[in-house]
Amino acid sequence: MKTTGPMEAAVKVSDVMTRDVLFVSPEDRLRRAATLMRENRIGGLPVVDDGRVVGMITESDFLNMAAEAPDGDRHGFLDALFGGHRAAHPSTLVGEAMTKDPVAVEESLHIREAARRMKRHRIKRVPVVGADGKLVGILSRADVMKVFARDDDAIDADVAEILRRYRFDHQVSATTADGKVTISGEVEHRSGAELIEEVLFRILGVIEVENKVNWIYDDRE
Repeated sequence: MKTTGPMEAAVKVSDVMTRDVLFVSPEDRLRRAATLMRENRIGGLPVVDDGRVVGMITESDFLNMAAEAPDGDRHGFLDALFGGHRAAHPSTLVGEAMTKDPVAVEESLHIREAARRMKRHRIKRVPVVGADGKLVGILSRADVMKVFARDDDAIDADVAEILRRYRFDHQVSATTADGKVTISGEVEHRSGAELIEEVLFRILGVIEVENKVNWIYDDRE
């Protein structure tokens, strides 16, 4: 009798991303971007032209512009953006201040790979694009954490449904603790034991599967 080993989680970006995305155009004024960020308590916005992401405008971009302003203008620049007063600088277009060619991820990408990219580039949020390259959502660190913060009882319910759907509910038992699912029992074929593990990894919130399921016949050889 043999058991299978762990596999990579299959939760995709599209499963956890925020779909209702605020964005600005390169032709928008910086003041509009700053107002949207302040009112919605977000640290950055995708910049979109004809549906495609051409940049990101973030708090860091505003701070960089303020830092580059002459000493006497720095306070007035930020006050004009966030304090409600007029000044010359905030009439600057978003396209002149944004970070161009930002890191983006595809909605079909596995969440772990998206998290690696965010960590590698040291960014807190990343625009999500569809197969046509157009904006479909945004992924933040908080969205990534959804994968690791789902309640074990909710995961257990999904596991039970999967086992019933694939008709393994009388052969395989499962328990969940802190996102780790442990399955045990015996099935007829090795392919069946591997299929169970693969499918369970697709459940939102599952970060590890310990597969103790035995098989009788090795149909993989």
